[in-house]
Amino acid sequence: MDKDKTMPLIVIFVCRLMLILSHGLIWLLKMTEIYITYLYHHIRSYWLNIDSKTKACLTRIPVNLAICIGLEDSKQIDMDKIGQLICWCQTLSIQTLTIYHYCDTFPEMMNTIDGIQVQTISLKSSHQSLIESARNICQSSLPITIDRISEHLRHEGKYYRLDDPDLLICFNSDQRTLQAFPLWQIRLTEIFFLTTHRHLNKSQFLYILKRFSRCQQRFGK
Repeated sequence: MDKDKTMPLIVIFVCRLMLILSHGLIWLLKMTEIYITYLYHHIRSYWLNIDSKTKACLTRIPVNLAICIGLEDSKQIDMDKIGQLICWCQTLSIQTLTIYHYCDTFPEMMNTIDGIQVQTISLKSSHQSLIESARNICQSSLPITIDRISEHLRHEGKYYRLDDPDLLICFNSDQRTLQAFPLWQIRLTEIFFLTTHRHLNKSQFLYILKRFSRCQQRFGK
């Protein structure tokens, strides 16, 4: 009889405990969301505080930025660093960021994040897109021209759609190779090399942008 009276009390206690834990979990999730939002805006405000001398040096900002993560770095991509890079691009009004990598497990996407278009492409999609574009043009009645291939890759690519990057940062210890980055779009691209993306910081990024601003494109003249 006493046992029968005790069981409802245990059930009530367990239910109340689960309710408290669920409220605690909801609170923790909300606090985590608030903290992440705070960090995001804190990073943005930090980047907006660029001294006037540095701003004066940045006379030209790339519209389309691409990064090439080499074979070794692709084995362990630093997502925090990628998130930082996206935030930096937003702050400096860079319109598109293309992330090229070797990793098969890294998700391929094309998305707009707070005004900046971000897409990731892999080694496989890089090769396949050029093959697919050439096949589609061959099957059409239109003549094959350089401009038509470029236009197809830019607007109708099945695997990615890539405008010609103004600036390419290649993270690779071997500066003699671009790690099979799509070559069709980089005939006028300024290219800079760094050893790894994991150590990229504000000073390095601004230094590259300063050098980019000083570059003079003569277009063969």
